[in-house]
Amino acid sequence: MYAYQGIISMVGLLIEFGADLEMTNSQGCSALSLACQRGHTDVARMLIASGASLSHTDTAEQTPLVHAAKNG
Repeated sequence: MYAYQGIISMVGLLIEFGADLEMTNSQGCSALSLACQRGHTDVARMLIASGASLSHTDTAEQTPLVHAAKNG
């Protein structure tokens, strides 16, 4: 995912074209969780401003905030 890689231009383009911000990978991580895991604060801010859920939990019951605290 572009959020995981921190490619903000592609994340913005996907948002513009109506991408589902709550889609998850096989571990249940949303784009916001992936951005937070990798410390991509610019991408995380864009996703939050676009309505991404701050309370979504992955399969390990971790929220984006927990990932940011651990890895950001």
